[in-house]
This record gives sequence, C-alpha cells and structure tokens, in this order.
Amino acid sequence: MRQPIELPPLSLLPPSPLRALVETLHGLYQQADKPPLRAIDEWIVAHPEHDGAISRESIRRLLVGINVPRRWESARSVFLALCALAGANPDEHARTFRRQWQEVVADPMAARRPYSTP
Repeated sequence: MRQPIELPPLSLLPPSPLRALVETLHGLYQQADKPPLRAIDEWIVAHPEHDGAISRESIRRLLVGINVPRRWESARSVFLALCALAGANPDEHARTFRRQWQEVVADPMAARRPYSTP
C-alpha cells in the first residue's frame, strides 16, 4: 500500500518561504484526500494546455520541500492538479501560491533544502 506524502516536520523544514509554499500545497493535497503521485501526474498529462510537464519524482520533491521547479508552468501545473483533485477553486489560492513560488525561486538557496530523513 502506498504511503501518503506527509508534510515535513519543522525540524526538517523550518519556517521559511519554502515551508509556506509546501504548506499551501499540502493543504490542497490533504483536501484532495492525499492522492497518489500517479493521479496528480495523470491530471497534468491530461491538461497539456498548461505546458507544465513535470516528473512524478519532481512532484514528490516539491511536496516534501526538497526542491521547487524553476519553471512557473511546472509549479503551476502541480498547483492546478491539486486544486482540481481537491475540488478547490484555484482562483482563491493562485495569488498566494504565485507569490510564495516567486519568493522561493528568487533565492536559489531557498528553492532547495538538503535531503534528510527524520
């Protein structure tokens, strides 16, 4: 049985712009009943108009705050997929998500954290 992706503890991902971005995505992920990466990927593939190709591994790495896509379209596709799967209106969260993404990618060190396990 697959394990859902959990929000990293504060010890691994302390308060920061990266954590805020990951928390926003996790709110949607939880609203969508923690779908498998396959479901997120399938939604993205079914909506090529967003030009947001991203691998399942990159989706996972984004959800655990290991790194953030440098391409807005890729990050936006994950966001839109989670909104759709959660039945959430993306317009309600889009401005916040875009601002958070911009804050993270503006600082190359903030867009990545070293991978470690609890």
